Amino acid sequence: MEVELETVSQEINTELFLTATEAARKLGVTYQTLANWRAARERIRFYRVGDGTKPRIYYDPADVEKYINRRIIRHAVPVAVR
Repeated sequence: MEVELETVSQEINTELFLTATEAARKLGVTYQTLANWRAARERIRFYRVGDGTKPRIYYDPADVEKYINRRIIRHAVPVAVR
């Protein structure tokens, strides 16, 4: 799944967002895996905040939860009736 790129011209309250490290921990993946997903523009929308050589990366907690919920496999196990 390719992620749509969105340019945000207004300021965002980063206190409401997850850092890349926090998002990786919540997703159960490494920071590098998350970085690979960003480079490939896959999986989860992210926000690059700041100019310069090292912008900070943030994730909306709702987007992370949606991704987790899409990945949950629900199985119905038949129960033997006696």
